[in-house]
Amino acid sequence: MRFSDFFVYVNKFPLFHQAAFFTTGFPFTYPAPMALIYRVFFLLGDTVDLCAFMTFLSLAFVVPAVLFGRALMKRGLTRKTAATVVGVGLLLSWPVLVLFDRGNVEVFVWVSLVVGTWAYARKKEWTAAAMFGVAASLKLFPFVYLALFFTRRGYKKLLFGVLVFLVVTLVSLAVLGPTVPVAYRGISAGLQYFDKFYMTRFRPDETGFDHSLLGFCKVIYVAITGNYTTEAIQKIVRIYMPATAIAGLLLYGARIRKLPWTNQLLALTIISISFTPFSGDGTLIHLYYAFAVCCFLAIDAWRRKVDVPGLRAIFLCFAYLFSTESFYVFYGQRYEGQAKCFVLMILLVCALRYPLGEGEPTEPMLA
Repeated sequence: MRFSDFFVYVNKFPLFHQAAFFTTGFPFTYPAPMALIYRVFFLLGDTVDLCAFMTFLSLAFVVPAVLFGRALMKRGLTRKTAATVVGVGLLLSWPVLVLFDRGNVEVFVWVSLVVGTWAYARKKEWTAAAMFGVAASLKLFPFVYLALFFTRRGYKKLLFGVLVFLVVTLVSLAVLGPTVPVAYRGISAGLQYFDKFYMTRFRPDETGFDHSLLGFCKVIYVAITGNYTTEAIQKIVRIYMPATAIAGLLLYGARIRKLPWTNQLLALTIISISFTPFSGDGTLIHLYYAFAVCCFLAIDAWRRKVDVPGLRAIFLCFAYLFSTESFYVFYGQRYEGQAKCFVLMILLVCALRYPLGEGEPTEPMLA
C-alpha cells in the first residue's frame, strides 16, 4: 500500500471544478482546502507529482530537525550529542516513517501547527491564530489549539483564528466548485462516508493503526459482547461523541487552563489526537511540539542539577509512541493502536498532574 494515501484520489482530479469530481472514484474524505493541495501536486504530472510531494515531506521534517538540533546546541549539548539525538529521533520515528510510506498529507497539518506553535511560544499571537485556523481548515481537530488563547485572554485572536478557518474554507469551496453549494454538499458527503466507514464500523484491519479512545472502546465492547454489528457500534458512537466533548471541556475548565503553557500544549495535543473518533499513526507527529519544549526543560534541569517531577515518565511515554512500530497480535488481530491509546492516557495524566516549567514561555527557552 505504499503511497496509497497520496494516489487514492488521483483519478478524481481530471474532473476538478466539476460536480463529477465528487461522484468519481473513492469519496474525498478531507475538507475542501486539502483538495487544493492535492490539485497543486497533480498538476505537475505523473512521476513529478510524487517526487515533489516527497521533497516537500522531507523538508517538512529535516528543516525543523536541523533547527531543533541548533537549539539543543545553544543549550549546551555538543554538536555530536545533538546530532545523535536528532538523527536517531528522526530516522527511527514511526509516525514520520509511516507518512513517507503512505504518502500521507498529514504533513500539511504538521507544517501549519509547527509554525503556529512556534509563533504562539514567541508571543506572535496573530500569526499563531492564523496558522491554527489554516490547520483546522485542513483537518478539523486543530481547532483544539485555539483554546490556548483562553489562558492569555486572547479572545480577539481566537475569533481571528475562526475567521481564517472560515475564509480559507469558503475560498477553497469556491475554487473546488463548480459552485460553493455543490462543493459543500460533495465535501459533506465525503466526510459522512468517512464517518460511516471508520466511525460506525468495527474494522479489524484498521484497529492496529487507530489510537483513538473510540477505537479502544470498540475493541473492549467487541471483546466482551462479541457483537460488532454496525447498529451496536452506532450506539457506542452516540454515547462517545457527547461524552468526550463534555470530558474535554471539563478537563480544560477544571485543570488545563490553570497549568503552565507546556502542559497545556501537551494536554491539548493528546486530546486532539485521541478524543477524535479515528486517529491513525501519522497524527502522533503532533506530539513533537511538546516533546521539543520538554527537551529544553530537561536540559535546563540537568544544568541546574534539579529534578522535574513527572518528566522522566513523560519521556518514557514519548519513547514508546515515537519508536518504530511494534505489532501486538492476539488470535490474528493487531492491538498496537490500543496499546498506544493506553500510553497516551498515561501521558495525559502526567500532563495534568505535573506542572512543567513556568506559566509562560521565555525567550531563552525558545531561541
